[in-house]
Amino acid sequence: MPLIDKKASLENFTHISIQNNGNEVYVVFLNPVMYVPINSLFYDKAGINLTTKSIFRSSVANPIALTITKNNPYYIQTEHIKKNIEFVIEAIDFLDITDLVNFKGEIRILEKEDHYDISVSLAPYVLFSKR
Repeated sequence: MPLIDKKASLENFTHISIQNNGNEVYVVFLNPVMYVPINSLFYDKAGINLTTKSIFRSSVANPIALTITKNNPYYIQTEHIKKNIEFVIEAIDFLDITDLVNFKGEIRILEKEDHYDISVSLAPYVLFSKR
């Protein structure tokens, strides 16, 4: 994906969506569900504004105070990370890992010394999503 960054590839993202805010069209590469180990920092989202031909990226850090730089690695969902996501989701009484198939939003699981910090947000404006 040299338009975004030479270090980025489709393997760094689990979803691709096309979004529109009424004026501009975006292609967004993202990871809606992420497990972030302690003392790590990743780019979790990248995209292209097709209207202005500009790029954007966002990062996730654990702890949040980690310094974001231009050299952050892109997130890769390894088998180990997938197992951690499954473990945390299965521990939540009202969720099942199959619930994530059609999930429209973002879940961030931050590993802590003795617990997990989980945040969930819903994402409006998703017009098309591909897994």
